[in-house]
Amino acid sequence: MKDTERVCRYFLSIWSSGPQGAREKAFFLILIFFSVLYGACVRLIVYCYRRRIFRKQHAPLRVIGVGNITVGGTGKTPLCALLSEYCSAGSRVPVIVMRGHGNPDSRGGISDESILLSQKLRAPVLVSKRRLPAIMRAYREYGSRCVILDDAFQQWGIRKDIEIVIIDSLAPFGNRRLLPAGPLREPIAHIARADMVLLSNARLCEVHALKELRQEVARYVGEEAIYEVSHVPVCFRNIQDATELPPSGLEGKNALLFCGIGNPVSFEKTVASLGIAVRRRRYFSDHYWYTQKDLDDIATECADKGVFCAVTTEKDAVRLQGLITRVLPSPLYVMKTALAFPPADGERFYERISRMLDA
Repeated sequence: MKDTERVCRYFLSIWSSGPQGAREKAFFLILIFFSVLYGACVRLIVYCYRRRIFRKQHAPLRVIGVGNITVGGTGKTPLCALLSEYCSAGSRVPVIVMRGHGNPDSRGGISDESILLSQKLRAPVLVSKRRLPAIMRAYREYGSRCVILDDAFQQWGIRKDIEIVIIDSLAPFGNRRLLPAGPLREPIAHIARADMVLLSNARLCEVHALKELRQEVARYVGEEAIYEVSHVPVCFRNIQDATELPPSGLEGKNALLFCGIGNPVSFEKTVASLGIAVRRRRYFSDHYWYTQKDLDDIATECADKGVFCAVTTEKDAVRLQGLITRVLPSPLYVMKTALAFPPADGERFYERISRMLDA
C-alpha cells in the first residue's frame, strides 16, 4: 500500500470513528489545534473578500461555480457534466475548468475527472491550478459564453455569477470539524454564500435525516435555495468487451465492490439497491491510481471467494485504463449513473440557471 494511501485511510478513520487509544487522542488534540488555526485563516480570508479588502477578479463571461464544503466526493463531476450539456443545448459554448487531482506517475498530472468528462462531453475541459488564466483562455480560444468552474467554492478570489454547493446527504459534514481534525473545508455557516445548495444521494438517505439536513441548511440559505438530486444507475458496462446490462441485469448476483472515491458508502448503497449482494469490498483513497498488482489482487479475490463479478465506478474505470491486458476470471463491470432531480426541483434548478445565463 502506498504511503499516501495509508495516511488517507488513517485520517478517514479518525474523522469517522474518532481517535482510539491514548496516542491517537493526543495526536487528535494536535489536529484540533491546527484546525483552529486553519479556521481562523479561512474566516479572515472570507471576511477580507466580503469587506472588499481583497478584490475579486471578474471574468468577461458567465461563471458557474460548483463546489462543496467538505473534502471528498459529493457529485461535483457529474453536476459539471449536467450543466455542460444544458448550456451546450443553448449554444452557449460552455467550457469546464478544473484544478485536477493528478497522478504523479503518469498523464502529466491530468486528473481522472477531466479524462472522464472529456470522454463523455463535447465541451472542452481545461485543467489548471491557475483558474483565471484558464477562464480567459476559454473566452479567447473557444469563444465561450459561460465557464463551469469545478471545485470552486474555495476560489474566493474569482467572482461567480452563481455559486452552487453540493452536500452529500449520507455524510453531510462528517464529525463537523475543520481540517485537519475533520473533513470541513470551511465552517458550516459559510454555506450562506451559496446561491443554490444541492443535496446529493437524496433517495438513499433516511427520510428523517434528510428532513433534518434540509432544516439545518435552510437556516443559512433559505428553503427555496435547496434542491434534491440523486445518482440514478443507467447501466452496467463490461470493461473487457464493452457489452452493457440494464440496471436490473445483475439482480440476485453477488459482487466485489472496489473504488477510490470520496464517499464509497453511496456507491455501495446504490449497488445494493439494485438487488446485488455485496460480498466483498475494497475501498481506496479518493483519486487513487491503480497498479497492476491491485487489479490482480481483486481478480484473485473474486476467484478465491466465488464472487460472480467485480463492480466499480466510471471514475475508477479511467484509472484502470491500460491495466487490463488479459481476460479476467470474473467479469468486471462499471456502473454508469446519471444525475436526476425530482420533477419540481429540476424545473426550479434549470429555470434558475437559465435566468442567470440570459441576464
